[in-house]
Amino acid sequence: MSIFIIYLFSVNLFEYWIEYLSLPSIYLEIYKTSISKLILEYIIFFTSESFFSFIVIPQYFLISIILIFNTIILFLFVCKKIKINKEILFILLIGNFLSAVSLKIELFRLYTSVIFGLIGLLYFINRINNNDLRKKLLLLLLLPSFFSFCFYPMGNNNSFKKINFTSSNLTIDSDNFDYLVLPEQKIKIVNIINNLSKKCDVNYLENLTWDTIYSTIGNYDRIRAFPYAQFKELYYKQNDLIENMKNPNLSFINLINNEIKDSNIILLITGNNNHYKKDKINLGSNYNMIEIDENNTKGKPQILRIYFPNKCNI
Repeated sequence: MSIFIIYLFSVNLFEYWIEYLSLPSIYLEIYKTSISKLILEYIIFFTSESFFSFIVIPQYFLISIILIFNTIILFLFVCKKIKINKEILFILLIGNFLSAVSLKIELFRLYTSVIFGLIGLLYFINRINNNDLRKKLLLLLLLPSFFSFCFYPMGNNNSFKKINFTSSNLTIDSDNFDYLVLPEQKIKIVNIINNLSKKCDVNYLENLTWDTIYSTIGNYDRIRAFPYAQFKELYYKQNDLIENMKNPNLSFINLINNEIKDSNIILLITGNNNHYKKDKINLGSNYNMIEIDENNTKGKPQILRIYFPNKCNI
C-alpha cells in the first residue's frame, strides 16, 4: 500500500485518488440504498430467488453456488477450521464483496465479479482427497453451465438479441472494430461517423450519447472525462466530481462552445444532452447536422444528431 501511495504522489495523482474515494457514497445516494441494504438483498437473492428462477435465469443459479461455497469457506476460515493462504483469501474476499455491491444496481457485473470466486472454489475442490466428492462438486458447476449455454447462450441479455451474428453483408470500415459484433444499424452509424472523421480536420469529437463505442471512433481528443453522457439531475454530483477533475476552471459545455466557434469539434448528441444544468451548447451557421435513427424500430425512434463543421468535405 505504501508503494502505491508513493507512486500516486510521484505522478501527482494522490488528490485525484482521494476524490475518487467519494464515488461509492455517490452511487449509494443515486440508487437510494445503503451498504447494509445491499448486503441483505445480496443474501436473500442468492439463497432464494436465484434458485427458484433457475429455468429462466440459470446463470444466477451457478453464481449462487460459487458465492455460497466461497462464503462457507470464509466462515470456516474465520472459525479457524481451515487454513487459507493470503492470495486465495484475497480472491475470495474480492469475489464476494464485488458481487454484493453490484446486486440490484448493476447485476450484469456479477458475470465478471464472480470469476474471482470461481478461482478460489476450484482451488479448494482440487484439494479434496475424496475423488467421488470432487467429481460431484465439479458436476454441480458444469451441469448448470451446460444448461445455460444450451438454452440461454445470450445470457438473457436483450441487447444481444438485436445482433445478427450470421450477417456478412455489412462490415465496419475500421480495423479498430475487427473483434466486435454489432447490430446492423449500429454498424451503419459507426461507418457514417468513421467516414466523417476521415474528411473532417478537427481536434475533438465529443460523444454526448449513452453509447461509449462512439467515443472510440477516429483519432480525436475529448473535452469531457466521461466517454458517454447521462445528464439527469440524479447524476449531477457524479458528473461534477469527475468532470471538475479534468476541467476545474471552466464547464465542459463552455469548452465545447469554444471549439464550436473555431469549427474544431464533431458532436454526437441524443435526447436533451445539448444542455447541462444552466449551460447549453450553441451551434451556429458554421455547422451542419445529420440525423440517424439508432433504434431503427417502427414507432420507437431514438434519434442521433451528428453535428460537424461546414468545412468538412462531405
